[in-house]
Amino acid sequence: MKKLCVLFSLVLMLAAFAGADIYIKSKTHTDAFAVINTLMGMAIDVEQRTPVIGNNQGGLSGPAIKPVALLMVHKVYQVCKAHDIPIIGQGGITSADDALEFIIAGASAVGIGTALFYDPLICPRINAGIVDYLERHGMSEVSQLIGTLVLNEY
Repeated sequence: MKKLCVLFSLVLMLAAFAGADIYIKSKTHTDAFAVINTLMGMAIDVEQRTPVIGNNQGGLSGPAIKPVALLMVHKVYQVCKAHDIPIIGQGGITSADDALEFIIAGASAVGIGTALFYDPLICPRINAGIVDYLERHGMSEVSQLIGTLVLNEY
């Protein structure tokens, strides 16, 4: 009988309201966190007073969720950095600057979703923009930028 060995990475998708600390404290093994997925939303036909979406609710994605996603990446990074758990930041990335914001907030990698629907060739441009930024700021690796957000003092 042949033995089968399967190697894979487990990436846990965190919703906008979930905290990484819950998973780390419960000793749940994950190789990375993907932060965040779509936010649930609703649209209403005011004349009919019924939901516009057949399922009553649906996922909101794209640039509208970017501020929420950035905050969640930053919060999750505060917990994950001590455990060396990488974060895949996603939610509204449509440019190199968007991707850089996620990296500065604590993401080790970014995921592009909605933007691919209207620009299937966006990824090479985002990569080129990141490389340009790194060169302009005297950095040789993206890892030098991860989690470098300096918060305002108030």
